[in-house]
Amino acid sequence: MANFVLLNSENKVINIISVDDSDVTNNGGDFSTQAEEYIKNKYKLGNLKQYSLDGSVRFNTPGIGDSYDEVNDAFIKNKPFASWILNNTTFKWDAPIAFPNQVVDENAPDFQYYYAWSEERSSWVAISNDAISHVWNPSNSSWETI
Repeated sequence: MANFVLLNSENKVINIISVDDSDVTNNGGDFSTQAEEYIKNKYKLGNLKQYSLDGSVRFNTPGIGDSYDEVNDAFIKNKPFASWILNNTTFKWDAPIAFPNQVVDENAPDFQYYYAWSEERSSWVAISNDAISHVWNPSNSSWETI
């Protein structure tokens, strides 16, 4: 199956559709304008863009509400947090502080902690037993206990 998104006038993804591969192969091939036009006409649809399931083409696998950047031929996921910045090379959102490369306690199994971005704290946090237990301090590259 070939996968497409239907875009509204603001290039927001409003629907996801799959069509038979032969509709694409016989009409210009994967990611061609010709195939997009054929699918539009055959199914009486508006603005379409093909996407790859693994995000290897057009940078990301789109979902409903995501957007399409025509200039860069890239799907862009919704911004996860107000402080995050769009990377104009990968078209993925980057946290203002890189994800720590170390765990809270190397002697404890990783499954005891869940790591997440905290917009309120503007940092990465470690969660244990449903509560924040540690906050990442980028100035000294260490986890601080709360």
